[in-house]
Amino acid sequence: LKEWESKVLNAEDRILQLESEVFALVCRQVAAETARVQATARALACLDALASLAEVAVHRRYVRPVMHDGDEIEIVSGRHPVIEVFNEDPFVPNSIYLNNSTDRLLIITGPNMGGKSTVLRQTAIICILAQTGSFVPGEKARLPLLDRIWTRVGASDDLARGRSTFMTEMIETAAILHSATPRSLVLLDEIGRGTATFDGLSIAWAVAEYLHDSTEHAAKTLFATHYHELTELAERLPGAQNYQITATEREGEVVFLHRLERGRASKSYGIEVARLAGMPPAALARAREVLQRLERYELDVFAEEVGEVEVERAAAVGAESSVKDDTALSKAASRVGRRRLAAQASLFDLANQRVVDELRNVNLEGLSPEEARQFLIELQKRSI
Repeated sequence: LKEWESKVLNAEDRILQLESEVFALVCRQVAAETARVQATARALACLDALASLAEVAVHRRYVRPVMHDGDEIEIVSGRHPVIEVFNEDPFVPNSIYLNNSTDRLLIITGPNMGGKSTVLRQTAIICILAQTGSFVPGEKARLPLLDRIWTRVGASDDLARGRSTFMTEMIETAAILHSATPRSLVLLDEIGRGTATFDGLSIAWAVAEYLHDSTEHAAKTLFATHYHELTELAERLPGAQNYQITATEREGEVVFLHRLERGRASKSYGIEVARLAGMPPAALARAREVLQRLERYELDVFAEEVGEVEVERAAAVGAESSVKDDTALSKAASRVGRRRLAAQASLFDLANQRVVDELRNVNLEGLSPEEARQFLIELQKRSI
């Protein structure tokens, strides 16, 4: 028994020794063929990627893009390759046309959740897929060779470096303005939203003009914004065009059509998005009340302003402005000014609305002088 025990223990040691020798031999043989193994891995990875692109192209009805050395981006019925897979509803395709002359700056307005950001992203993805050699989601695509795709989308901060969300946005925007070229594609989503209205609009206006007018940095640009005043740029910039994401109202509710069309949007439907997000009905009702008053005051201010302008025009018959830039900028400034004045006046009115409502509802004929006096005292106390 002692002899057999010794043989078994020696056999286990021998097994470990042989395993170690075999493993070392395999490692040496593989190391000797490292170059061939790596080349094979690269070839298989490339084949895997190409096969994946081919499979998706067949199953998702992609088309072969036409690549050219010009400046036109023409995408007919383009789709977002990721959203159309995961979205339960049928994806609404949209067409895009850009060049370096008449359509170099597309100002896109429309409601929240309408699909502005989706249009920006799908355009970039289609261009990237085409330049990798893939088919693209759409009915037709004619695309140039782009040197870079610049993006300023989303909202993020860098607290570790002491950078706020707005500071981060401005740093990224500055990099675009310094580095974009006529062969670049620039995607800007809500530039200037992180600061005061006048500051944000001024920055957005200047960025749009710079990308349009700069000889060295005049890139093809998709500019999504809620500053509807920026649509005035299309009146003075020959390469600027207005586009909108459409929506309609049915039975008091907003229906997002997700279609990109020429024109400018008039509403953002932010309250409807808040409703879809589940905000309390009381808060939504109050928001609608505030919005109605703001809009009513804006119209009142606008009516007064128009009257003043007509008087000035009548006094200056024959005078004609020769600077279209001033006209467009004046219109935008007028709209923002009306908005701010309307907000100030309306919010002042809202603070005293309950007092006004009580005065309107009281039955003056049924009050004695003393009761009227006490009523006014109570109103005065509540309004302080």
